[in-house]
Amino acid sequence: MKLQGLDCLEIVKISNGHAYKSGKRAEDKKTYSRFRYNGTVFTVEDDNDFIELHKKGALSRVTFLEGTRKVESVDEETGEVESTDVLTLTFDSAISTEQEMSYRKHTVALSALDRIATEPVSDELLSSLLAG
Repeated sequence: MKLQGLDCLEIVKISNGHAYKSGKRAEDKKTYSRFRYNGTVFTVEDDNDFIELHKKGALSRVTFLEGTRKVESVDEETGEVESTDVLTLTFDSAISTEQEMSYRKHTVALSALDRIATEPVSDELLSSLLAG
């Protein structure tokens, strides 16, 4: 799933500073923040650039990996266990507005150079260039 533009502003920070409980990240004393988008919670390591970009409102695009997990609940009347698949999001990458603007400027410049290189040069323009 990819979000872009105003959709990135709908990402809400829930909490931060959560310590990992096991594994290499726990050994390295890394922490993570929890965010929510469209009702689905996802986490991002606190040292990821995403955190500061979100804080500044400077996210242009965000990419998630989608998955599902089973959630079980017990019907209070019947006692039956019901299983439901729910969407999961795993943060994958982010592009800042600054990166996108730089890319767009570069693309416009290349496009202008392509147009200049393919337009015919008139005798008048050639003369004025050579007269310098």
